Order: sequence, then C-alpha cells, then structure tokens
Amino acid sequence: MARVVIAESNFLYADLLAEYLQEVGHAIRVASAEREIWAAILAEVPDVLLLDLGLPDVCAATLIPKLLERSPSTRIFALTGRSSIDAGTDAVRLGAHAHLVKPVKFMTLATHLQMLNEPALLD
Repeated sequence: MARVVIAESNFLYADLLAEYLQEVGHAIRVASAEREIWAAILAEVPDVLLLDLGLPDVCAATLIPKLLERSPSTRIFALTGRSSIDAGTDAVRLGAHAHLVKPVKFMTLATHLQMLNEPALLD
C-alpha cells in the first residue's frame, strides 16, 4: 500500500481521512503546516501527498514545484473546497497529479490510490 502524507488544515477532516486510509492499509503521516509537510517528506518520501490548498501558510505556486523537485516520484493530489476550484486547476498546471474537491468521497480517494499501481491510468 501507499505511504501518504495528509496536509490538511481541518484537524477533524485530517483525522477522518487518516483513520480511513489506515484501515485500508496505507501508512499515514498528518501535517497541518508547511514545515510539517517538509518534515514528513524528509523523514520518508511519500507515494502520495494530499495537499489542502487552503493551508494558511502554504502557497501552492511555490510549494508544488519545490516538492516535485525534491521528491519527483510523489503524487500530489490537490484538495480544494468548491469555492476554490480554480486553485485546484492551477495546482494541476503546476504539477499536481489530480484535483479533488472536498469533502472527498473515501471510495473516490481509494480508487485514486489504487490507481497508483497502474500509473499509465494517471498520466
């Protein structure tokens, strides 16, 4: 299964995502600030970063390219609220692999993570 970093400002939502993903076998780390994201990535390169574009101290336009430079194999899934769909589209243009609107349905997320084993489907 995948090593996943959940970078999410809503602690309750992050906990729900983490609990579900752990139940289905993924290794999870949770971050709520940019420094925590970097600490998680430096500790162990994740397969996936679930990146809330609403984190108060994160600018996706600078963070996503830096993350991909440091960890090019990490798949970044940009998470946004319905009111910020443009931000998700911009994140994909910057190199994020997908844009998911919150709240993400767990089965949708599980499907995306399962497709990591079939990378041709994501590219």
